[in-house]
Amino acid sequence: MIDLHIHSKYSDGKYSIEEIVRKAQSKDISTIAITDHDNIESVKHIVDTLLLEKMLFVPGVELSTESFFFGDKMKIHLLGYGFNYQNQALINSLDNIYCRRANDNKEYIENLTELFNFINLDMFYNFDYGKYGWIRKLILESISSYINDDDIKILNDYLILNKPIYHDYNFKIEEAIEIINNAGGYPVIAHPFHLKLDNDRLRMFIEYLTNCGLKGIETYHNDSTIEQSKFYHSLAERYDLFESGGSDFHSNNFGIVHEQLKNEDNKLVKRLVLEKKVIDVNYGRK
Repeated sequence: MIDLHIHSKYSDGKYSIEEIVRKAQSKDISTIAITDHDNIESVKHIVDTLLLEKMLFVPGVELSTESFFFGDKMKIHLLGYGFNYQNQALINSLDNIYCRRANDNKEYIENLTELFNFINLDMFYNFDYGKYGWIRKLILESISSYINDDDIKILNDYLILNKPIYHDYNFKIEEAIEIINNAGGYPVIAHPFHLKLDNDRLRMFIEYLTNCGLKGIETYHNDSTIEQSKFYHSLAERYDLFESGGSDFHSNNFGIVHEQLKNEDNKLVKRLVLEKKVIDVNYGRK
């Protein structure tokens, strides 16, 4: 089986790469993609450690994007598979998003230290300011061991009501598709049901994205209904798109079981293997 939608500690997941690999092995999942939000550290980690044994690892990422195709802004997540993780344009684009998020988060936390005398910047010595995730959760996890429960409640109540004024750390969907394609990868739209479009509008949007270079659609997802998956499958056939699927694992419900997600049957994985865009235990060895 395959699971091409997994998140690790490098973004908003709970588990390390090693823990995820062990979970996959325990469930007889032989091909995985760790698709962390707006970063590709998991790919570098796998390349450095080669802890895969008999598994295949598909380089993956999930980019935060937006579109105004229907007038109002839509937030869209775009999966990228099989790209060259050393592609400089991809690296630069992700670094830019990271730095923008880090600058805003640092300013926000500095303001917090001025408002509350029970926190200081020393508590954030190892804090990853540019990490994707809910800033309230990241802050509380980082300093919970330094302050008492009463102060945690005071801070939590403030954070709920006074969220940081974020810039949108989103690529334009057309730009994101181009970035993945230019890095030799396959751009795939993630969990289409999150767009909350009716079938006619979703078909129109997928047709537009296909013309922009979209290569696939996430047909199978733990939260998609049977009817939704059938419709996504029909779109894939209509527009000659690859079909992907996965659990969208963060901390619960690892792995997804579907007949269409057997390694030998999935055309996307077969293409990536054929083009040598997967990583296995022999990666980099002569």
